[in-house]
Amino acid sequence: NINKAMYMIDNEHGAGGTELLPALTRAMALPQSEGFSRTIVIVTDGYVSVERKAFDLIRNSLGQANVFAFGIGSGVNRYLIEGLSRVGKGESFVVTKNSEAKEQAVKFRNYIQSPLLTNIEIEFKSFDAYETEPLSIPDVFAERPILIYGKYRGSAKGHIRLTGKAGNNVTYNQELLLKKYRPNDKNSALAYLWARERIALLSDYGRLSPRDQDIEEVTNLGLKYSLLTEYTSFVAIDSEKRNESGQITSVKQPLPLPQGVTNMAVGSGLMSGAAYQSRGKLYKSAGSPEPLVSESDEEVIATRILVHLVNVAVSEKTKKESITKTMQAHLSSIENCYQYTIQKMKSNIPEGEIEIKILFSGNGKTLKVTVMRDELGNKDLADCIIGEVEKIRLRPTRAYPEMEVTLVFSFEIPNGGRSK
Repeated sequence: NINKAMYMIDNEHGAGGTELLPALTRAMALPQSEGFSRTIVIVTDGYVSVERKAFDLIRNSLGQANVFAFGIGSGVNRYLIEGLSRVGKGESFVVTKNSEAKEQAVKFRNYIQSPLLTNIEIEFKSFDAYETEPLSIPDVFAERPILIYGKYRGSAKGHIRLTGKAGNNVTYNQELLLKKYRPNDKNSALAYLWARERIALLSDYGRLSPRDQDIEEVTNLGLKYSLLTEYTSFVAIDSEKRNESGQITSVKQPLPLPQGVTNMAVGSGLMSGAAYQSRGKLYKSAGSPEPLVSESDEEVIATRILVHLVNVAVSEKTKKESITKTMQAHLSSIENCYQYTIQKMKSNIPEGEIEIKILFSGNGKTLKVTVMRDELGNKDLADCIIGEVEKIRLRPTRAYPEMEVTLVFSFEIPNGGRSK
């Protein structure tokens, strides 16, 4: 089952924009087995603009599933990843290099491998608690206890009842009689913990599109509890004025893309699969004279590469059709290799073919990749293609201990690849 799952995941290839909300909504709507702990893992670079809606969805669905976020890539949207972990009451995991992936995966596995309670409910009886967080309680793991932040009015009386499902569908009950717990000055830090939790939540929601009421509440909390926020600070007053006029000067500052991220990630201004260059400078689009880096009016070169899988040879012929479909699904990754390489070289690569031989094990894992023929003659491109091919995993089979697959990729620049 693990091999089948790895095969399915390794052969899924997304392209275009990141549709985070539909994916989350669909995952939350999947049928859930009663009494089982369910975990949803989000793996993304976070190039989205729906952070606030994603926070709402997860915050209101904690009772349905545990949600963890893995930020993958050299330019991870940490605001999204860390915000998801806060509303999901879990840890955030960020992998910026391939070498970090295994360590983070082991950390994540250890974190979730011991679920203790699910279907958790908290009930306050004769106890006036308010402004409590979180709205619903996620599952209890050995590495994640229940933490509830809130305030109460009046005296500490009544009780707090916790119920949930343990292993083998056993009902768990725990009741805290509040008269046994006396207020203590030594616990004054709890008020600050509540305020910090509330400020962090409001700040996550308001960072991109702050609302007046959120700004006011964060400011008041910062002043009341003497906490540093986005709107309050501890100020040292300097006697020298740095800006006599008081006028703000705005400067347009070009910024480089994160390492390993192509200009296709910029958004709708770029055609999918195309890199626009002029002497190494990136442009918004082939039809726009305004470059991302200021320079004089120059010719804009639009490079559009077409990648074809022109031949598939398989040592076991009965597997050729399914393997061909699998390889076809990876063409977008091979195309990305070409775009990445021409941006790195700041020049085009000749058209031609690359022939690659792959040795697969019986469980579908790639054992060895060899370049048999390379008409393009570019080592960076060949290394990138090998790296993508090594990620391919075939459907596990017991029939053939090992299998050889030979692929021929053809690279073609239509119409010479140049436009004014």
